[in-house]
Amino acid sequence: MKANNREILKRIDALENLLKKNQDKPMTFKETCAYLGYAPSYLYKLTYKKIIPHHKPTGKMLYFFKDEIDEWIAKGSN
Repeated sequence: MKANNREILKRIDALENLLKKNQDKPMTFKETCAYLGYAPSYLYKLTYKKIIPHHKPTGKMLYFFKDEIDEWIAKGSN
């Protein structure tokens, strides 16, 4: 029975790691609009004014991290 419990715990750990890995993946501009329910023009406005946390690694494409967006929402920074 203990071996079965260890197997279950290993599987749970593997699932937790997959979920965490997926959360670390940055969202695209389009995905972020859908996640927040914002129009693209409004999200562009927020990024231009540096109101919402975002990243532009190449100076062109915008990326967002879900945990940063969630924290921003929790702070009520609209």
